[in-house]
Amino acid sequence: MKKIVIAFDAGNYSHGAFEMARRLNEPETILLTGVFLPQMELPQITDYTYGSMGAGYMTMMEQYNAETVAATVAQFESDCVHNGIEYRVHRDVTGFSLDQLQKETRYADLLILGHEMFYANLGTDHPNDYLTETLHRSECPVLVTPEHFRFPSSLILAYDGSADSIFAIKSFAHLFPELCTLKTTLIFASKTVRSQVPDADYIEELCARHFPDLTIEILQADPKNILAPGWPIKKTQC
Repeated sequence: MKKIVIAFDAGNYSHGAFEMARRLNEPETILLTGVFLPQMELPQITDYTYGSMGAGYMTMMEQYNAETVAATVAQFESDCVHNGIEYRVHRDVTGFSLDQLQKETRYADLLILGHEMFYANLGTDHPNDYLTETLHRSECPVLVTPEHFRFPSSLILAYDGSADSIFAIKSFAHLFPELCTLKTTLIFASKTVRSQVPDADYIEELCARHFPDLTIEILQADPKNILAPGWPIKKTQC
């Protein structure tokens, strides 16, 4: 059983994030901990003492609305009961909520966030500053979901030869073994035409053990921009 944290800010309930949790509960039951953060506004720029929160970072003053939080919690509890999901409710409205969420992730296997709804009042940028900072400070893997999606029927693993990318692949395999049987593509991107996959034999030996339906591809593209919509790429199958 996994412990999964799902985070909502008051008034912005993400049905997409809950739907992902519901689907993950089907092959193996989970403990779903709902974290309910206070609503925030952007009335001023404040300098926090935390290292990553310097001058110029748009910070927020809490506007705690008990009725709004209660309605969001009630929605979450109703959805969990209806879908037979074991759950807990955590909420903290006394301090800077990002600190509390970071602590929650320290004791979790996975964090799920609905990126379209998470502090949606901060503007239309995706991800907004608060979501970006949450991703940086999370102490467990994070699954970011839109409000409407199709559950994965195939997988893409991003590999650049770094220790971080290998650790991420191994973490995914250990966290979601039930998904590893899906058709899987390991992608290495490079701006160089004749690039080779770094340590190709090693990464193939590792991935093939966890992902039996594996294909390795080289994409001719700038790795920093490969996920940009409409980015022109050329791919070579290995």
